[in-house]
Amino acid sequence: MKFLIILINTLVIFLFSDYLYSNFKKAKSNSTISMNKNYGYDFIPNLDTIDKYGHLNFRLCTDINSFRINCKTKEKNRNFKKIDFLFLGDSFVEGIGLNHKDTFVGRLQNQYPSLNIINSGIRGYGSINYLNKFKYLIKKDKKIEKAIIFIDISDLEDKYDQTNKKSESVNLNNKEIVKVKQNIREKIKKNFNYTYYIYFNFRQLLEKNFFIKNERFKLTLKNRISAYKKNYKRASWTYVSESILNKNSLVDKVKADLKEIFDLCKINNIQCSIAVYPWPNQILYDKKESKHVKYWENFCLRNECEKFINLFPLFFEKENNINNFDIIIQNYIYKDVHFNENGNKLIYEELTRVFKNEF
Repeated sequence: MKFLIILINTLVIFLFSDYLYSNFKKAKSNSTISMNKNYGYDFIPNLDTIDKYGHLNFRLCTDINSFRINCKTKEKNRNFKKIDFLFLGDSFVEGIGLNHKDTFVGRLQNQYPSLNIINSGIRGYGSINYLNKFKYLIKKDKKIEKAIIFIDISDLEDKYDQTNKKSESVNLNNKEIVKVKQNIREKIKKNFNYTYYIYFNFRQLLEKNFFIKNERFKLTLKNRISAYKKNYKRASWTYVSESILNKNSLVDKVKADLKEIFDLCKINNIQCSIAVYPWPNQILYDKKESKHVKYWENFCLRNECEKFINLFPLFFEKENNINNFDIIIQNYIYKDVHFNENGNKLIYEELTRVFKNEF
């Protein structure tokens, strides 16, 4: 009985302290983005802050040029002319949700400190941003040796929105996250930060290690979570021929942006490559020889890519040994389309293999 009283008192004190902290802590500005007249927007330069993506908190650091860097680097104020490897892309290249040291670009930077390896990826970017940022860097007289453009599954919807003249304002805080209605869980999250943190992580631990083995639970995830839905608009165009993203020549419009990049590569003697990779939706419903792969492999053949880096086999070839949901749980942020630390590690290892003679 005495133990029970101590336990209850401890719980009450914890909840009360959590409530006070959650409601009266000093609010901090979480702005990480600044507008840029040349290519839309970029990170604020010289950042060192804790950023948030869904339930994940991660440290975000940038240098004087607004490129994301490892926070322990001593070169935040670097001002350079030569770029050995330039990685262009969106939130996948940025490594959203992870500390930079755990992203594939961050790992490359740590492994090859003598090379100037640049992470130019940022959330919400599409092919027009890749192009305009590339133009800007060339205009600034940056000597770029190699550029690797990571073409995202969502680049078609980004082009669709641009073509249909939707608002150019970007959800700069994680466009893939779906807002949920305010409910009891949201109120707990707001008023009891640490309590919710404990609850959320314990629930994820149970789901990822036990519930996920249940077929009914998997079906529930497929029906509710965008990253696992068959009809998720941003992803389904690669395996649903009727998708609106397969109309209006959207692929050709994205290719036109990339063609301009490759023309600039030839003019400026830059070796340019393209990389493609699957979302969880592709692993669940598409095939290794995806339409996305074929489009950009053919583009590379016509435009003399230095390399075509197909990352689909990296994940699909595991199918024979484990089921596709296990592949997703192992390599992607849970209930999200982005790679987790392990997925980034696989990409890092593949890039090290592909460019072994250059590193």
